[in-house]
Amino acid sequence: MGRPVGKGRITTSVTLTPKFFELAKQNRIGFSEAMRVGLSLAFAERGIMEYDNRLNLHRKMIMFQKKAEELSKELEQMKEKLKSFNK
Repeated sequence: MGRPVGKGRITTSVTLTPKFFELAKQNRIGFSEAMRVGLSLAFAERGIMEYDNRLNLHRKMIMFQKKAEELSKELEQMKEKLKSFNK
């Protein structure tokens, strides 16, 4: 199926439909990247490992930024309440 090429990498071949080949070419998706993402998704679906690609990391970062903004607003509101309470 595959053959070692050094540095822990294995070369293998994959058969694609012409449609997938053209879509990958048009969208500049490398076959190595597609294979890694595809395997990661297959592993995640089977519960072998968690799928945590760059897109998920970006979504998590945005989620944490929104949460930080919410907490910052809450802190400001609490400070204002404390000021009005102490007057």
